Amino acid sequence: TVAPLDLQRLATLLPVARAPRMAALAPAHEGAGDGVKSHETLAERWPRTVADARRPLVLDVLREQLARILGTAATQVDVERPLSDMGLDSLMAVELATSLEREVGRPVSVMKMIQAASAAAVADTLLASLEATTHG
Repeated sequence: TVAPLDLQRLATLLPVARAPRMAALAPAHEGAGDGVKSHETLAERWPRTVADARRPLVLDVLREQLARILGTAATQVDVERPLSDMGLDSLMAVELATSLEREVGRPVSVMKMIQAASAAAVADTLLASLEATTHG
């Protein structure tokens, strides 16, 4: 089907449309100068974050993403609980992985996330990935 597509609007309704692999479909001017504040990703903040503040930063970003997906406040997300106990299903896990991929600029395994003992364990995996980017 050939049809006009507003990827920015679609992305507000369908998070997978914000995945890096969809970026080639978005017009080059999209988001520039439209008055919308651009989001600074975790990967962009990482280099200026001191070592002691890195894990708390990752936990905060993960809390925010989980809260958005679960439809709750970030303060209500207990990172020590298993994701399944929070009500995260497989479709939500895919949405979370896509969102986290945008934040860290690297692939995030949905299976590893689902198998993680808790959200804090997911944060530790993200932390290791970001550290590898810094050192490797």
